[in-house]
Amino acid sequence: MSTVGDVHVLSRIAPGAAIIVCATLGIADEAAGFGCQSDVGASEVCVPFVGCVGEQGDFFTGRALGRSEGTLAVETDSGTFCSGEWVPRNFIGVGQANFSCDDGRIGIAYFTYQDPRTGTATGHGLLSDGSKLRVWTGNNIRQFLAVDPNNPNGNLTCANSVVPIS
Repeated sequence: MSTVGDVHVLSRIAPGAAIIVCATLGIADEAAGFGCQSDVGASEVCVPFVGCVGEQGDFFTGRALGRSEGTLAVETDSGTFCSGEWVPRNFIGVGQANFSCDDGRIGIAYFTYQDPRTGTATGHGLLSDGSKLRVWTGNNIRQFLAVDPNNPNGNLTCANSVVPIS
């Protein structure tokens, strides 16, 4: 493992693959809204895991838990619960999350970019019903999104829906 600033890079091949984007050992306030508690030195790190489903404004919020691999749990805005596992680097060098939902759908997401300033990892995926996913994870998602001059508040929007990040 190498360190770039305060961001721990788990893969020299694909630094953006790291799903557990630990800017520090402490958990940011943003993570508190996702059932993540601040616990410096904890054996597992908990970070927000959010995303857009399809093009109609559907979204999910939840958390990723672990260090060198771990679990994830999210709930969609319509009440569907999904859970699964993630790894920071799969056989092709990108982060991967596999999950199943209580409505019968299964999904996969690939994380291909990690922002060096905020530690936020981003990626895309697909559900078994053909719905496309856009995903973000990390303690500083809002700060990452606020870099866009058209989005100074760092809001995550899926179509016209604003995703509750904190």
